[in-house]
Amino acid sequence: MRRLKFLTRKRLLLFGTLILAAIGAAIYLPNYVLREDDKVEVTRAVTAWIVEGRSLPGFGEAYPDAQWMPSMKRFFVVCDYLPPEMEVSSDSRVRLITRRQEEVIFKQHPFDKSDYLYIELIEDSPNRWVFEVSNVFGPLAGHGYRFVVYRKLWGLVYQGKLLHVSLLIAYLLDPSVRDN
Repeated sequence: MRRLKFLTRKRLLLFGTLILAAIGAAIYLPNYVLREDDKVEVTRAVTAWIVEGRSLPGFGEAYPDAQWMPSMKRFFVVCDYLPPEMEVSSDSRVRLITRRQEEVIFKQHPFDKSDYLYIELIEDSPNRWVFEVSNVFGPLAGHGYRFVVYRKLWGLVYQGKLLHVSLLIAYLLDPSVRDN
């Protein structure tokens, strides 16, 4: 009888562990369908990461040139997947513009304490988006990243990879870039 109780307790403990593991997997593993308004959230989050030094969920790196951002007078967020009248930051220095507008604006503000943040949607699938982000605030200053964005139960998650540090610096330091 005592052995039977021990076996029953052991099975109950094993069953409880399996149930908890299944619940954990159901929460952490699946990627949920991204919504159209998530594009606004991604743009706001990436803008805040660069302009305000906020973190991106799932991506542990701070923006490398964060110390220079408070001195910028203007931030032009260049993106064609949102309407230009959309507000992407509560910071009054931030303005969303299209690529066509950027050509005209750059003639007026060519790196005169102006920052150009290019956000391009590269892949648009139901469960995963890929964005390329380039922040340029001078002829020798800027970084480029690729972000893969997923929706989890608790919200958007970003996986990022550094693509380049100022293309001009890469050009000067790496002879193979000159040949391409």
